[in-house]
Amino acid sequence: MRYKIQTQSVSGWSDLKYSEDDGETYQVDLYNSKKEAIEEMKDIQSEFNDEDEMYRIVTEDVEEEFNLY
Repeated sequence: MRYKIQTQSVSGWSDLKYSEDDGETYQVDLYNSKKEAIEEMKDIQSEFNDEDEMYRIVTEDVEEEFNLY
């Protein structure tokens, strides 16, 4: 089982994604363990000074409610 980070917006929960081609396409950022996902989420929160409620860790099969990208 793999995990991903979702971020909350006014339109619902969205998968955290990355792009390797300057925004042409986006891929969901997946982690092999919940611990790894939590560590990344804490790094993001620290970097952007975001609140804990803005992010959550879910399994990769949880659908996003809104596509930010």
